[in-house]
Amino acid sequence: MSRVIACIAVMMCLIFGALAVAAPATPPVATSAATPPPSPPQAAAELKSELAAQEQRSLDFYKELVKEQEEVAKKAIEASAASVERIKDLMEMISALLIAVGGVFTFFGIREFRQFSALKRKILADKDKIDQAVEKAEKHVLALEANLASHTQRSLAIHNLMIDLAATRFKYLLYLPKRADPSSKTERDKLIQEARKIETESQGLPGAERMYSWSLAQLGALYADDQNFEKALDYGKLSYDNNPQKYMDRAYNVSCSASRAWRATRKPAMLDTCEEWLRKAIDLDVRAKELARADEDFDETREQPRIKALL
Repeated sequence: MSRVIACIAVMMCLIFGALAVAAPATPPVATSAATPPPSPPQAAAELKSELAAQEQRSLDFYKELVKEQEEVAKKAIEASAASVERIKDLMEMISALLIAVGGVFTFFGIREFRQFSALKRKILADKDKIDQAVEKAEKHVLALEANLASHTQRSLAIHNLMIDLAATRFKYLLYLPKRADPSSKTERDKLIQEARKIETESQGLPGAERMYSWSLAQLGALYADDQNFEKALDYGKLSYDNNPQKYMDRAYNVSCSASRAWRATRKPAMLDTCEEWLRKAIDLDVRAKELARADEDFDETREQPRIKALL
């Protein structure tokens, strides 16, 4: 009789030990490092090499990030699946033991059979708790798989956007020297379409804030080339508002568009806007002064007393 009670005690220890199986933690999501803004248009030739190196580093980073996240999530999924299988095997073993012990008790007509029945009911009640733990573990595995799929899909979308961004930036650098040529309008229209595509696909996508801000900035600059200064200023300000890295060139672009608008219309409000945004750019990075001193967008404007005072 003492041996039977000892066996039952061992089974109870195994049951409560299985309840202590811990579920793996959800792996952290890495954030992408911000890269510096492109150099001003006058440095187009030097920016080509820098652009290629910068984008390659970004692409390598995202590839490594996806690989790392996949490995972590796969290990977590395998560990959870193994825990579920161990619990199922344990329950099968307990059920088999209960059947065997019940058969022995029934065969020999032992008086303590009522006590065994009570213990059996308790074990079956504990089995419900274990079944709930198994169900919870299975749901956690499914959640991990869904999280991995979502993260992989998001990383792939950002990777593809970065390729489009690099191509559009390169085309924009090639376009800059001939932007004053009327024949460049067709090329400008194509660049506007490409920038709009990047803007649409990157808006609200976690990790793609820099691409969204860049596409807005380029739309502003392209509309300024098209003499559509209202849209140029609107997109430039949106780019500044969606600029988590606080790049100086987002504010500087608005001041350039306002300067060009003042030269074309001589409206005092445009000169006010130019001064306001040039001041913001200088507050973010004093190098904005050097850019404005040589930038053709500030021809005539830089000779105005209040603009001259800023430089």
